[in-house]
Order: sequence, then structure tokens, then C-alpha cells
Amino acid sequence: MRKYLLTVVSAVLLSIFAHAQYVDNALLFSQQYFGGTARSEAMGNAFGSLGGDFASLSINPAGIGVYRSSEFMFTPNVMHYDQTEATYQGFTVDETEYKFNFNNFGFVGAFPAQSEGAVVSFNFGMGMNRLNNFNQNALVMAYGSPHSMTDYFALNANNNGYSYVTLEAENRFDVAPWKDVLAWNTFLIDTLNNEYISLLNEGEKVDQRKVINRTGRNDEYVFSFGANFNHRVYLGAALGIQDIYFKETSTYTEEFQDGGGFDYDNYLKVNGTGVNFKVGAIVRATDFLRLGVAFHTPTFLNLEEEYYSDMYSYLDEDYSELSPLGFYEYDLETPMRLIGSAALVFAKNGLLSVDYEYTDYSRMKLRRGSDGYQWFAENQEIKTRYQATHNFRVGAEVWALPFMAVRGGWQYYGNPFKSTIDGIKQPNSDYNHMVYSAGLGFKGKSAYFDIAYKLSDHKSYNYLYSGFDDPVQFNRMTHDLMFTLGFKF
Repeated sequence: MRKYLLTVVSAVLLSIFAHAQYVDNALLFSQQYFGGTARSEAMGNAFGSLGGDFASLSINPAGIGVYRSSEFMFTPNVMHYDQTEATYQGFTVDETEYKFNFNNFGFVGAFPAQSEGAVVSFNFGMGMNRLNNFNQNALVMAYGSPHSMTDYFALNANNNGYSYVTLEAENRFDVAPWKDVLAWNTFLIDTLNNEYISLLNEGEKVDQRKVINRTGRNDEYVFSFGANFNHRVYLGAALGIQDIYFKETSTYTEEFQDGGGFDYDNYLKVNGTGVNFKVGAIVRATDFLRLGVAFHTPTFLNLEEEYYSDMYSYLDEDYSELSPLGFYEYDLETPMRLIGSAALVFAKNGLLSVDYEYTDYSRMKLRRGSDGYQWFAENQEIKTRYQATHNFRVGAEVWALPFMAVRGGWQYYGNPFKSTIDGIKQPNSDYNHMVYSAGLGFKGKSAYFDIAYKLSDHKSYNYLYSGFDDPVQFNRMTHDLMFTLGFKF
């Protein structure tokens, strides 16, 4: 057997990654990409100073004031192709997935003012815009690794300090950490001199594999009201109700060089709803220039989790330990957002638009665990790990023919991770996320049809099971093809 030595570095890393799931999910559920119609997606969702498109209701609600007529539209995403390339310890593996999604649907009512005056019209709208898509498959593999998750189990059990008698008790899952219970009762850790140790021999190498499957989305149901003042100033406000669904299943497998191995299965499902409020203004400074500003309050989310874990070891005999089904509820407060925008409009020939968004992810807050937990350590970790981002969205549209437009867009999302934690470099200091898009639009007297293609290029890092190993680099490329069919009346 080999004894896992508790070094100063591993102790620091254990502290950093002890509550990684909730801290990671806080970021996952806070990030927004303002998906909507095919027109907005093709133009990089740079609609903060343009309006007149349903996606703008989730970006700058003043955009509803730009509408001149009532409208209904819907946007199916006819292809979502996700390709994730995972690189770990010199091994690279691709995994792919196809999905059908629904990006948007909405209705806008435009009502001209009943009497002459500054107010031209009052408009309202309601519908749904997709803010994030969680669908992803990933496969991570390595052969002959000197690291083993059994070392982590031993270190974790020593840190928690529970007696093996507790880990074998009838109520063990109620009083002890699940990882400790599972590893002990499948004989992956043992005791020596009153310390937990790995069952592996000193220097023994392992083959590792982890399969990760994610599904889910963050949809925002938006209810907006706005006004048009002399076709120069547009004001708007919106109530956003977010609906989050997220499911992740993973299987981690180790095969030992000297024979044997184990499987470790994890299941997590999260459902949640939240509310936010947005206000905004658009000013048509000249016939050529439009300026926009919008403020989003934090989204106040209530999240409910359902989860379980299983472990199976294949040693001289086969052993298994199955957890019960767990339930937990907590609140998450996402960061507020400030968006500034500008657009150049070239009469009926085309336009160029730019949005800037400021979001400080260090201000995320976990709150009110259903067991009374107050999240002090996790909220401190959020402040330590995350930072403010500066996001840019650029879009262009050219009317090549009176009835057909050509569109293009680009989006850049800043790194939400700080470069170091307590002097230790974060692998996500190299985080990168950019989006490229293009599309066509066709309009008639009372209907329009838009089509868009979007390529998202996202590079991030995470640890296979904790902070003691080399990080896994995930290069994720997603391809989306969508169309919008709209009717004006």
C-alpha cells in the first residue's frame, strides 16, 4: 500500500476545491449569452441600441419602443452540434452531440398614442429568449497516470476526520461525507497508524477515464413595456423570469496497473426559477447615430438539487456501495449587469452596432441552504476566484437587395477567472470564449424569414476529480443553425 503524504500544497488545494461544485455552478447559472431570434444571433446579439427585435427585450428593454407594428415570431434551433475536445496528460479525445432546441418565441403589441403629443406609441411584449445552453458530452482519458483518485479519497477522509466505525454505521450517509463512505466500504482506502491510506502500492500507475454528459438550458420569460417619444427617445422596462434546468451524469473509471479497479458514478439534477428587473433607454442622437444604456438587477434564483453517487470496486472480490437519493435547496444571487451600446444606421442600406457589457462575477452570492447553511466559505471563494468581465458584441447588416439582408456578428466574453488564487496560478487564466455568426434575412409586407449560423469557440480548464492532478483542457466548439419566422400586423 502507499501512504498519501499531506503536503502543504495539497492542503491548500484541498481547501480551494472542497466546495467546487457549488462555486462552479454559481458561475454556470450566472453566465448569459442573450440568445434570441435568428437576426439577433446572426448580428452577434449587438442590439442594445437598435431594438425592434425580440432579443433586445432581454438586453435593453427600451428596444420594445422601436416597434412600429405588432408582431409574433418563433425561432427553432434546427441543429445544435457540440464537439468537445478534452486534453489530459498528453491524451486528447473528441466527443460529440446533436440536439434540437427552441431559441425564442414572442409577441409584441404596438399601440399608437390616442392623441397628438410627444408620445408616439406605447408597446408591450411577452415571450421567451434562451440565455444559455448546457448541452455537452465529454470524454477524458489517460494511460499510465501516476495519480489515482484513491489518493484523494484517503486525503479527503483524513481531512474530514471521521472514524471508520462511523463510515460503516447504519446511518453513515446521514452523518459522514458520501465520498468517505463510498471509498471505505468498497475497500479503496484502508487505515495505517490511525490514518487513511490508498490501497495502491507505492509507484503503481493507473488508467483513467471519465465520461461526462450534460443537458439543460436557462430560458428567460420576459414581460416588457416601453414607449416611443417623438421617434427620438425610447424608454423601456422588463420583468425577467428565468427557468433553469440542468442535469449532469458522470462515470469515472480507474484500472490499476497491478489488477483491479473501480467505477464512481455521480448524478446531479438542478431545477430553479428566478426573477430580475431591467430598465433601459435608447436615444436617436441623429438619423445616423443611436446610443443605448441598460441596467439589469441581479437575478434572484431558488435552486433545487437531486443527486446520488454509486461506487463499484473490482478487487479480489467485487464490492459496491450505493448512496441514497439526496435533496437540497438553496438560493443564488447572480451579478448585476450594465450595458452600453452604439449603432451607426445608414438609412435603409444597413447598419453597424456595438454593445459593451460589464459583469462582476465576484459579486455572486450563494444563500439560504435548506439545512440552514450560510455559505460563508463558498462566498469567500467566489470573491477569491472570480473577477469582473468586459464583454463585447459587434453586429452588421447590409440590405443587398430591397427584400434581402446579409448579416454578420462577433462576440467576445472576458475571462471571469482571476489569474491566481493565494499565489497559485489558476489554469483558467487561459480561459477563452468567442462567438462568430452570419445569416440572411428576407422580408415581405407582413412576414419575414431569417436564418443564422453561429460558431462558438470556448476553451476552459477543470480538474478530473480535484485540485491535486493536472487540469483537463476542454476545447468546446458548438455549431448552431436556426431560423425565425415572424408575422407583422
